[in-house]
Amino acid sequence: MEIIDKIKEIFEPNFEVLKVTRSGPDSLNAEAFITIEAKHEGKLHKRVFRETELVALNAEGKLTETIRALCAVMLTSEE
Repeated sequence: MEIIDKIKEIFEPNFEVLKVTRSGPDSLNAEAFITIEAKHEGKLHKRVFRETELVALNAEGKLTETIRALCAVMLTSEE
């Protein structure tokens, strides 16, 4: 659950993290997904990622940077 904990940590300064869930097979593969549900100023945001992509970003040292950029987009977008 290292990736899930890291995602929560990155989101929490700007968002109230409601739920981070993993779905799919128990082993790491392209069929597993991580879903993030978070709230900011009453607005609900939900994003789904392939677990393998998040693991690869983490291995490259780019997970924090990527999630922070996503947070910035979520804060400025009108969905």
